[in-house]
Amino acid sequence: MTGFNVLTIRAFGQDYPPGRLYPQLSDEGDQAVATELEDGPDIRGFTSASLAVYELGGRMPRRLASTPPNDLIAKHHSIVQITDCRVTMVCEKFTKGSTWIGGGLGAAVAVGAMAVSAAKARRRRGGKVMIGHLRYEWLSRVGASLPNSFGMNAYVILEYRDGPTAKAVHINCNGIEPATVAQDITRRAAAHRLAQPPELSSEERGVLESLRQAEPLRPAAKERAFYELPGSVVIRTAARPSRR
Repeated sequence: MTGFNVLTIRAFGQDYPPGRLYPQLSDEGDQAVATELEDGPDIRGFTSASLAVYELGGRMPRRLASTPPNDLIAKHHSIVQITDCRVTMVCEKFTKGSTWIGGGLGAAVAVGAMAVSAAKARRRRGGKVMIGHLRYEWLSRVGASLPNSFGMNAYVILEYRDGPTAKAVHINCNGIEPATVAQDITRRAAAHRLAQPPELSSEERGVLESLRQAEPLRPAAKERAFYELPGSVVIRTAARPSRR
C-alpha cells in the first residue's frame, strides 16, 4: 500500500477539491502553483534535474512509481520553491541547469520568472503538470548528501510520515549546495512550527528554537546528514493530520 502520493498529475482548466494535501494550480499565466498567504514574500527556488519519492523502513528504500499518467518520477527539470510554510515542486520541461535564487522580494519575482508557463504547458502536454508540496508541519527530518566524485547525485532529502509509513522525497541539487538548501528549509520549518498553537513540549520548543539558527550540515563523503524536527504531524488522507 503506497497511501498518499506527494506528487500528482493535475491539469489546467479543471476544478479540484480544496484542501491542504496538494497545491492549487494558479490562474496566472506564468505560474503553476497558486500562492498561499503563509508563503510569505521571501520565496526562493532552483531547478532540479530529478525528483523521486521513496518508501522507507525496509532494508532498502522502495521507490514509488506507477505507469503514466501517474508516474511519480519527474524525468525533466523541475522547479522547487521554498517558502515560509512549504516546499513546492512542479515538473515541466522549460529550462536547463540548476540555479539557486534568493534574496527578499526580488526572489519572488525571480522565481515567478522561472515558474512553469501555464500556456506552454497547455500546448505541450495537454495542460498537465506534475505537482506537489510538503508542508513544514509534516517534515520529520531534513537531510543532505554530497555529490559523488563525478559531481553528481547531490540531494536534499525531506522525510515525513504517511500514516504508519515513513517516506522521503529526494530532490536533486546538482550545481548547487544541498546543505545550504537543507539549512534554509530547516530554519523556515522551525520558525513556522514555533508560530503554530502551543502543542509542543518545552524540550521540543527548545530544539526548534536552536534550529531557527541551524548551522549547515556537513555530511561525510558518500554519507547523509540530517536535521531532526520535533513535533511533526502524520499525514492522514481521511482525517486531520495528527502529531507524530
